[in-house]
Amino acid sequence: MKNSVTVALSGGVDSFFAAHILNKKYDVEAIFMDMGNGEKDKIAAKHSASILQIPFSVIDIQEEFKKKIISYYLEQLKQGITPNPCVMCNRDIKFGIFFDRAKTDFIATGHYVRKKGDVLYRGKDKTKDQSYFLWALKKSQIERSIFPLGKFKKEKVKKYAKKLGLGEVPQSQELCFINNKTSSFLKENITSKEGNIVDKHGKVLGHHQGSFFYTVGQRKGLNLPGGPYYVLRKENSSVVVTNNEKDLERKEVFFDKANIIEKVELPIKVKAKLRYASPLIPGVLYKNKVVFSHPCWAVCPGQSVVFYKGEKLLGGGVITK
Repeated sequence: MKNSVTVALSGGVDSFFAAHILNKKYDVEAIFMDMGNGEKDKIAAKHSASILQIPFSVIDIQEEFKKKIISYYLEQLKQGITPNPCVMCNRDIKFGIFFDRAKTDFIATGHYVRKKGDVLYRGKDKTKDQSYFLWALKKSQIERSIFPLGKFKKEKVKKYAKKLGLGEVPQSQELCFINNKTSSFLKENITSKEGNIVDKHGKVLGHHQGSFFYTVGQRKGLNLPGGPYYVLRKENSSVVVTNNEKDLERKEVFFDKANIIEKVELPIKVKAKLRYASPLIPGVLYKNKVVFSHPCWAVCPGQSVVFYKGEKLLGGGVITK
């Protein structure tokens, strides 16, 4: 008798091809999570399931998604923090609500990450590796999860999916709950709070309509003469800028809310990522900080710092300073 698996089918290429791979070895069913992201994705997911001839159902999690992800995102921005909602979505939605509602032996997603036993490793396609977003998972969640795309390159997945009859599908957005520009979404959901743009000595250089529009290291949108200027930090209602890029360099990064998936003896030499698209940087991991071998640029509070030993994902935390 085959084991059973429920695939989180989004309507995109990745989850479609993941379901296709699993359909050869498992009894597969698909669930689309309706997070309020429109009928188009739901229709695309249903079409994907029909091509593969697998059972398909929809669960409405709009209220949970709004409470756990969108509200979290907006509240963090109001506090001057730049959050990483994708990490929280994986922890609380895909490997939380979806994980709990699936009645099969396993669940599966289209993440580009490799798994061996109960350990996660970076995906083969390093430009698409998504282990960065999975640092908050528990061992029990990893054990019951399957990641079929870990050994594939994205371009091959797209070609295979096309041959299987999927056709063209929209590319995933950076944040699935924002349909238009991020600035428009923020204007609609956060009350504007005017403030000053100042240099590191406190001299007023300009004004802004809300510090939540800015993140550390940002250069565009400041519209200041004599630049280029970069956002150095946010203090209360002020945005502090600098025209010296070296002011944004840091060797020590502090974090909290740590989740260390693999047991390690601290301190330990690791490589770490400060952003999804950033390179791995060598450093030494301590209980609540990591000291890098060379300065890192534009460390952003609220983002994730994620730790690796070789290709193995050790865990991560939320950057505080």
